[in-house]
Amino acid sequence: MLAFLASVGVPTLFALTKVDKLSASQRPARIAAVTDALETTADQVIPFSAVTGEGRDELAEAVVALVDQPAWRSSGTP
Repeated sequence: MLAFLASVGVPTLFALTKVDKLSASQRPARIAAVTDALETTADQVIPFSAVTGEGRDELAEAVVALVDQPAWRSSGTP
């Protein structure tokens, strides 16, 4: 599915939830592993915790930035 979205130019964003369950020393390695597994870049991955609120503002800003971009479908792609 990710390959298809990339092929038609759909922007993607990943919220890595439950980061509050990881220690500070575990987070970088786990985030890097998930980023590699998704074959994406770090700027598309936002660590998030509903419990602590970590990443809440970053996720909201990223979603707003994606919404503010010109429509990806206007490029004539079906």
